[in-house]
Amino acid sequence: MRNEDLLIEIGTEELPPGLLKTLITEMAKNLGRELDEEGFGFKEIKLYGTPRRLATIVTSVSERQAERQIERRGPSIEVAFSKTGQPTRALEGFLKSCGIADADALGRLKSDKGEWVVFRENQKGKCITEKIQGIVERSLTRLSVSRPMRWGSRREEFVRPVHWIVALYGREVLDVELFGCKSSDISYGHRFMHPEPICINSAEEYVETCRAAKVIVDSGEREEIIKGKVREEADKLDGIVELEEALVEEVSGLVEWPEVLSGKFEERFLAVPKEALISAMKKHQRYFHLRTEKGELMNRFIAVTNIISKNPAVVIAGNERVIKPRLTDAEFFFSKDIEGGLEEKLHKLEKVVFQSEIGSYKEKAIRVSDVASFISRKAGWDQKKAARAGLLCKADLVSDMVEEFPDLQGIMGGYYAALDGEDNEICSAIKCHYMPNGAGDDTPSAGIGSALAIADKLDTLVSIFAVGGAPTGSKDPYALRRQALGVIRIILANKLDIDIKECLVETRRAILKSREELVRYHFDIDEVYEFIMERLGNVYQDAGIESDVVKAVRGQQGGIRDLSEADEHIKVIHAQKDSVNLRCLVALSKRVANILSGVDEELLPSIRRELYEGDAERNLDNRMQEAEEQVAEAGDAEAVLEILTRQAPVVEEYFEKVLVMVEEEEKRLNRLASVARVKKLFLAVADFRVLRLS
Repeated sequence: MRNEDLLIEIGTEELPPGLLKTLITEMAKNLGRELDEEGFGFKEIKLYGTPRRLATIVTSVSERQAERQIERRGPSIEVAFSKTGQPTRALEGFLKSCGIADADALGRLKSDKGEWVVFRENQKGKCITEKIQGIVERSLTRLSVSRPMRWGSRREEFVRPVHWIVALYGREVLDVELFGCKSSDISYGHRFMHPEPICINSAEEYVETCRAAKVIVDSGEREEIIKGKVREEADKLDGIVELEEALVEEVSGLVEWPEVLSGKFEERFLAVPKEALISAMKKHQRYFHLRTEKGELMNRFIAVTNIISKNPAVVIAGNERVIKPRLTDAEFFFSKDIEGGLEEKLHKLEKVVFQSEIGSYKEKAIRVSDVASFISRKAGWDQKKAARAGLLCKADLVSDMVEEFPDLQGIMGGYYAALDGEDNEICSAIKCHYMPNGAGDDTPSAGIGSALAIADKLDTLVSIFAVGGAPTGSKDPYALRRQALGVIRIILANKLDIDIKECLVETRRAILKSREELVRYHFDIDEVYEFIMERLGNVYQDAGIESDVVKAVRGQQGGIRDLSEADEHIKVIHAQKDSVNLRCLVALSKRVANILSGVDEELLPSIRRELYEGDAERNLDNRMQEAEEQVAEAGDAEAVLEILTRQAPVVEEYFEKVLVMVEEEEKRLNRLASVARVKKLFLAVADFRVLRLS
């Protein structure tokens, strides 16, 4: 059978840069799935795309579908045949629909529900030329396009108007017609540097043919070119560039032939906080900023262009001209914001709603202040500074700078607090209290900054859960999953010794204190606690730690209260998961659980030593007492696990020599209480039963 490479290219008007990678990936995925479902074999899928095209190459696609057996179920045997065994009208109708006359050509299909006649035939596969129209059409209609467009008089919709379609199987043009365009082997090069049509002879030649027409169709290659050229230009300027992946990807989605130019802006703008200048350059103009070796912002930028300029000076001047108003605005907003102190902005927060049922940001700031102070007291940090930072942390939300650059919330508050003469620790805490903003973002360092960040996130979690705003499915308007992950990451990164449940209770107290009418809401701390704990799996999954290890530690007596301690247990159990000692603990834990199955442990009596009948019971009692004391005094998780494994021989001896379920109730309950004591000791670390051993 013939196998050839398949190329599908959809030529469009400029695609949204933020959607380009998603569209490229989905189109390729959809094409692969459609080919597979239709029975066309293939080897590999290659993804391509630029601002003006989406393309997929599928290698070694079979020319014809695999032969398939078609099975059609007919009427049941009772309906198909009369009592004398003659075909009924129902069966005759089924035979006619199958194109046969003889009932003997039918088979039988049996199941628990009955027996039916069935028609089976081998269907010869169709050629790719016959099926490609439907394959491409379905692949494109299944793209995730939230706001599709219509153009001209056509009813079809797509993300942007379509101008050409290339569909090739080897060197053969396939017949596809969509969006008023008939497929061909004609594509188009760079809009300005090679606007003429180009002929694509085959999928194999696609990438290089486009390159010759000044189009780099591989988005990954464009990104690497951008990185290389930006670094090279930065070196020429004696600057250090930060190549943020999101910005590189976005810029790659704007160009087909990346080139770079550098420009500058007036030095006076460097008096404005650097984050504002960077945000203006990045968000509005997609420029790369430069720093000196000392980390200071330079008054230079690098722009990625889509053309080899004949007059670079003119292009640079244009880039410098368009950035100036943006920086001037930032300069104006900054000067206006510092006219009044940060504290003066607090009263304006009363009119800024955090959540309609919970109240304003002024009320939230007061609550966060209380909880940050509480956390700081528990952690041994300065309570007064934490409270002050909490009170001021939301004041910059009413500043002109944050209104223009929302991503600078907190950061600008830190600057304004410093200009007001606030303590450096307070300024730093305000600046970083939204951190971490995402999976790759840094966390605040230990100190009141961590206390403030945790307090802010817990306030959001507890209050939004109370008014029924818990995430459902993919909907999470308050980013509560991110808030919960942030709390975990801050505690673990700084090894904070704080009780998460105690902090949640304090948060609820602060919320109820802020508004009396909030007492009507159900503040379920356990629900919020479980929500936070469920995020633990995500944190450790990234570190390569299995979910069953996290589940085991979550199952410890009373649940996880100290995340830092739990972190140690998780890492130690993960490291020793396949050890003989841990296997022994798992086996013993399961045996203990089986014995106590159906037993209400809370109703078991206290252990009475006078009921012991042999050394095995006394030995277990002595070793349990020693182990409980040692666990309480142990300095780390590894030592605790070692203490538990040392108890295995005496526990095994107990089960070997002592019959727990004796007939005499008094002795039976006493022995069950001893077994429950073993269980409690193990559960101080983890529920070892849930560990999956290889």
